[in-house]
Amino acid sequence: MDGTAIATWDDFPGRGAKLNDAGITLIAGGGGDKWPLHFYWSCLAMRELGHDGFEVAKNGDGFAGEGFVAASQKLIDLGAMQPFQ
Repeated sequence: MDGTAIATWDDFPGRGAKLNDAGITLIAGGGGDKWPLHFYWSCLAMRELGHDGFEVAKNGDGFAGEGFVAASQKLIDLGAMQPFQ
């Protein structure tokens, strides 16, 4: 089993769980300083909303919109998988 069948975020939880159960570390990241891990949320939010969504949030609508909530939930789901080394 390998991770080559993971092409989208939707593929990740199921395949990732199988790899994790097999003892394979899914993500190696430098989270010791804590700040690099924010890039996971940023990437997910960009995929949900794109640049325009960030501009709307930055210009007054804030980060509580549906796309930001969806990105946050995906990050919560990722953390629950315990994918890091």
